[in-house]
Amino acid sequence: MVSFFENDRKILSKKIPEFLKTYGKYLSSQKHISKKAEKTLYQPSQKNQKMKRVNVRVKSKNWILFGILAQAHGVSRCYLFNYLLWLETLGVGDSIVNTVNAGAPTFYRSYRYILDVDLLSHQVTRKLRFKPKNHFHILKKE
Repeated sequence: MVSFFENDRKILSKKIPEFLKTYGKYLSSQKHISKKAEKTLYQPSQKNQKMKRVNVRVKSKNWILFGILAQAHGVSRCYLFNYLLWLETLGVGDSIVNTVNAGAPTFYRSYRYILDVDLLSHQVTRKLRFKPKNHFHILKKE
């Protein structure tokens, strides 16, 4: 678990849009963080420590997209935020920005989150779909 210090609370509202720009496509293309589609992973507290509630204002479009990515991976927003902080401390974001976002817009045009529940076979499937599926059409031929 990555600790987020009290003096970092001021930059919290700026971190989510930064994480979306850096890791949005990466999260869209990765396998689920949670192994079980029917359950949502929540952020665990460390031993003998209570988690502190933090209020933050984020633009609606960023909060919605962050929530869609969290739901698609079967984790809470708090869990996803902590996961992205962990990736950031490992320096993963630096390599992703140049590789995943090269030559194309940072975000897809539209996202669709599908929760497919099959009651007869007792199966739950989470799917994340986005448009356009590839960005090669934006490159100009000369």
